[in-house]
Amino acid sequence: MLRDKVAMRKKGSANMDNFSSRVYTVEQVAQMLNMKPRTAYEFCKNTDQFQVHHVGPRSIRINKESFDKWMPYNGVVADI
Repeated sequence: MLRDKVAMRKKGSANMDNFSSRVYTVEQVAQMLNMKPRTAYEFCKNTDQFQVHHVGPRSIRINKESFDKWMPYNGVVADI
């Protein structure tokens, strides 16, 4: 029985690792967009330009694939 619980924890951890490899946090988006995390949170909360997943009442994750498609210049900032 103890082995089953340990196996379930490991499986849950693997699922969470897989999920985290497919999403950005608000802090990561804020850094990519060169804005404060609070501003990025409000932006993500109110956008329909990319997929946002609500994780609990106060946390969100941003789908990497949809954000990367939307991201201006694919994250490359031109030197002017």
